[in-house]
Amino acid sequence: MADEAEQQVQERAEHFIPYLRDDIIAMCLDEGRLDAAGAESFRSVCSHLVDYLHCRFLSDIDAVKRHYAPFDPDRETVLRDRGADSLAHSEEELVRLFRRLAEDANYFEIDRAYIEKCFDEVTLIKLRTRVDLGDFDRVACFARGDVYKTVPVRRFFRTRPHRVDVLQRVLLFLKYKEAEHFQRAGKKLRPGINPGKIYVYSPWRDGSSEGSIRHPPAKRPASGPSLNAAGDGDVRQSF
Repeated sequence: MADEAEQQVQERAEHFIPYLRDDIIAMCLDEGRLDAAGAESFRSVCSHLVDYLHCRFLSDIDAVKRHYAPFDPDRETVLRDRGADSLAHSEEELVRLFRRLAEDANYFEIDRAYIEKCFDEVTLIKLRTRVDLGDFDRVACFARGDVYKTVPVRRFFRTRPHRVDVLQRVLLFLKYKEAEHFQRAGKKLRPGINPGKIYVYSPWRDGSSEGSIRHPPAKRPASGPSLNAAGDGDVRQSF
């Protein structure tokens, strides 16, 4: 059973190709199966494919910006009234786009049961995280790798190796419930967290580029996930 789990982890670890696009093209040509004319045609096909994917990506980004605008906590633009049905449609489309773009980028989705299991387990620093997932209308989590690693853990003046399951390059999509939910429950959110809005945690630093999706603030909210992050976009779960 353990061997089967290890094999599954290794297969998931292959979702990332650690080479530049130009290097992959060069490695294909280095096999020597094409003559000079064939190699030139192959490069042309690759160039046209890059142009196609670039145009499709720009279309996707425009759609993300359009559907995310009503849920952007930092929105500076003025939106005309879209109505409840239009907002619901935008939310569904945003989730669909987020899921498809993540899968196109070789991410796989982490199901809710696994997320709850991570919160129930004790982390490397013996910290049990308490999260009420009922405070969110949407929770979607993706990773690009799932591997076992051995990391040194210092306890009681001794350092010992500890085997952990590491989710690599985690993407976390959250939509908080509306303010009425927190008022009824008597819960308070830290400043910077807006009910009814959407936040995304990603392994990359916050950017200032136009259309970027808002990341959660540096301080953890009073109600919200507290991930055992490794500082490089990885989330570790000890076993």
